[in-house]
Amino acid sequence: MVFIEQAIFTSDLGSASEGYRVAAASPGVTSDNLDLLHAWGPGSESLVDPSPGGVSFNFFPLTEDQYCVSRTTNSGWESANSRPRRTYSQCLIVPQEIFERFANNPFQVLRAAMAAGKLEVYHELPRRLEPLELVGRSETVSGALLIKLCRGVGLEILTTFVNAALEKPVLVLTQSEQPAFLISGLFNCIPVECRPQFSFSTGLRFSAKRPFRLVAMPEALPENIEEVRAAGWPILPLIQSIYTKPPPLEGWGRFLYPVLKNRDFSYLSSQFSKHRFGLTEADLPALALQLLEEYETMLRSESSTETLELEELDYGSELPSGLLNRLRTAREERRISSKTATLSSDPTEKEEPSPPFPTATDSPATEETSMESQKRLERFEALLVQAMVGKKSALEEVKQIWGEIEQARPPSLLERTREEYIHHILFLWRLEAESNPNYYDSSTSNCLDLLSIFLNRLESSPEKISH
Repeated sequence: MVFIEQAIFTSDLGSASEGYRVAAASPGVTSDNLDLLHAWGPGSESLVDPSPGGVSFNFFPLTEDQYCVSRTTNSGWESANSRPRRTYSQCLIVPQEIFERFANNPFQVLRAAMAAGKLEVYHELPRRLEPLELVGRSETVSGALLIKLCRGVGLEILTTFVNAALEKPVLVLTQSEQPAFLISGLFNCIPVECRPQFSFSTGLRFSAKRPFRLVAMPEALPENIEEVRAAGWPILPLIQSIYTKPPPLEGWGRFLYPVLKNRDFSYLSSQFSKHRFGLTEADLPALALQLLEEYETMLRSESSTETLELEELDYGSELPSGLLNRLRTAREERRISSKTATLSSDPTEKEEPSPPFPTATDSPATEETSMESQKRLERFEALLVQAMVGKKSALEEVKQIWGEIEQARPPSLLERTREEYIHHILFLWRLEAESNPNYYDSSTSNCLDLLSIFLNRLESSPEKISH
């Protein structure tokens, strides 16, 4: 059994020793580990956020086969006579074997430790800590997290950041509201073999003695920004208004951008699950060209197959440009949403997964019934698109199938599923309206007919709204 050793770096109020130090540790923490923890450990007023809720998640390598994953918070006061809050860092010394089990992702290690109640803040420091055992493992890519990043932070910002992180030996992020969220995205956007090379802090002030590769810091600290500039570190201001167009992409970004844009997280995960021993950042530009060629070939093949499937479903009219790609993207997002998300902006946040696409039954699925359900769902999605472009028979079939779903699904799950479909219909309507502005009235009327089904207000002869 492999365990995780742990240590607490803080100011011990009850000790004769002054200053910040490793105040408690488990027996397996070596003298070399202690030296490095002292070198990297944050001292007084090191957190950017001085409030009781201030926090920083940190990661750096200790040895060739050990990594330090830590959480730094404000806990109490440094002394009875002084007001600075005490900086309190809980450090996990993670062996390579365990780190690999969590896909070389420090955020996943933190999340697992916090979910298991392993990162307790002690008001009275213990004399000795016990090694930790962490169970479970992580997926190589969290599709749910990347969906939230692309929608919230923006695809352009995410891709720009990943490219900059790969190109620069060190990087300071400014004006990012959710630095932990963004940095966790980086770990989901690069191969597993390259992840240990990216040390980071998400909320510590800049200090030359802590040579993190990535440092997140708000622009509101001008004195710290000046220290960064004096040290010659590059600064990347992540302001959404700057990144409104696709960035010029070279290297890894040439492959990453179209995959994220199409929400093909399963493809990304399948590539990162392949073991590429000895892979380094220097190899990524060549790997990007190889994967991009494979990916474009796959897209052409899928597009041809899906076009045949849609012809078999008899759309009756030519689909607007872009709707076919949106249909495939929607399928991928819903497949990802049906899984439990592995991380949000804060490792303490428990992600509640979106419900899976509805089926007519909630009975346990065998492989055969699962395939049958998937075909049924894909047909239902295709019917929605048919109805959106004005096919009346498709509208009637959507009404019939949704009626069956309403009878079969539990009320709590039904309402969540209804909401998912309403959002999907509105997205299709916007895309249809943008693709065919001359048919805005028609597409709006079709959209209202579809929404009426899911809002239980469809009449046998729906009255059209004139504009």
